Amino acid sequence: MPKYTYKCPKCDTTVSKLLSIKKSKEPMQCECGEVMNKQLPKVMEPSVMDTVDKYRNVKHRKDQDKRLRKRAKDYFVENEMPELIAKHGVKESKKMGWIKKNGKRVKKDDMK
Repeated sequence: MPKYTYKCPKCDTTVSKLLSIKKSKEPMQCECGEVMNKQLPKVMEPSVMDTVDKYRNVKHRKDQDKRLRKRAKDYFVENEMPELIAKHGVKESKKMGWIKKNGKRVKKDDMK
């Protein structure tokens, strides 16, 4: 059975109940006598946090080091690499791996 939340427009009382679909379509009465409105469900993506340092209570997301490395690489390819290619020249850029052998610049998907 799904969990439904009802809210009274008069006294702002909220009630959450597990009801069958048939019973959820029936109007629910508040203690003040007003008919309660059915609320939309709250959908939330859970964020799993791992405790890294239990003494300081530092928590990180799962695979946070991989996320940070990927974000740093993407930033480097989009923002810093064109400046370095212009500064060092084509020959040095090919040596460093910023330009492919066919002369095209390396994209985000190519750097792993």
